[in-house]
Amino acid sequence: MSWWSRLLALGRRLRRREFATWSVDHERGGYLAGARFVARRSVAFIVVYKRDLHTVDQLCLALAVDEPGDDGLHDAVHIEEDNPDYEEVLADIEAHFALPEGWWHEATRAPLATDANVIWRRGGQDL
Repeated sequence: MSWWSRLLALGRRLRRREFATWSVDHERGGYLAGARFVARRSVAFIVVYKRDLHTVDQLCLALAVDEPGDDGLHDAVHIEEDNPDYEEVLADIEAHFALPEGWWHEATRAPLATDANVIWRRGGQDL
């Protein structure tokens, strides 16, 4: 298969991709990610990371919730920048969490880099 055919096939797969439906629940103070409700007060930290999709990078946010389990890992919900609900959710996150100035530009600065950065932590320590 030629590189062009592979690129077209990738584009078709990405267009068919279904995203978890997200919404801002103002009454309960949080987010509905698919069928799961995540209260803002339960968010322990927020991570920004990129996925390398070969031709483009996809910026994602992960909201880690509550205290870590016995394995030391936090449960998290993820939203991708090409999710139709991303702009609404991002605007609410920026309104309710003190994200560092320039976080978006820093996250998108290096193309094809997939490193993750904590951009908010409950209590603000160690950013």
